[in-house]
Amino acid sequence: MKVVFVQDVPNVADAGEVKEVKRGHARNYLLPKGFAVLATAEELKRVEALKRAAAIRREEQMAEMQGVVGSIDGVSLVFGKKVTSKGNIYGSVSSTAIQQELRRLGHTVEKSMIKLEDPLRQLGEHEIDIELTKEAVAKIKVIIEPAEGEKVEEKPEEPVAETTEKVATEEPEEPVAETAEEITAEEPEEPVAEIVDEVAAEEPEE
Repeated sequence: MKVVFVQDVPNVADAGEVKEVKRGHARNYLLPKGFAVLATAEELKRVEALKRAAAIRREEQMAEMQGVVGSIDGVSLVFGKKVTSKGNIYGSVSSTAIQQELRRLGHTVEKSMIKLEDPLRQLGEHEIDIELTKEAVAKIKVIIEPAEGEKVEEKPEEPVAETTEKVATEEPEEPVAETAEEITAEEPEEPVAEIVDEVAAEEPEE
């Protein structure tokens, strides 16, 4: 079925374009939504006028979008989160959270315009694109920092029990008792009594 597009349909056709489309698609979607009309002789005469009107409309929309880009570009959003010692945050910062924070600041954007593949889960500064159209893209900063009053969790110290076990496994010092036995085992000095007997046995002087 041949139709004339009277509005721009992204990734399908521009206003004023004449295209052959599937009958079901035309009957169930394009015609009821007002995106296109049947390509009658009368409608074909309107093609050039439709193209001119669409071009003017696009220029107006682009100017409007550029104004929105100017108001959003460079905006910084700060999120306070509880974090671990490794820099991982509890939870995440999603496209929905960014959309809501922008709305709170007076900027209305669709969630699909926020180019964030996966939710943010790391502390620091992240640059995110806000794609209003292919030609109108704003860049914002999303800053994730520890929440006020929250401290980064430190790595727990080694339990005392484990430390005690390590000390117990160390090689013990040589027992005092063994040292005493070694001293006892040493050769004793010559007894005093034996010395006296030797002196008495010596030949007396004349």
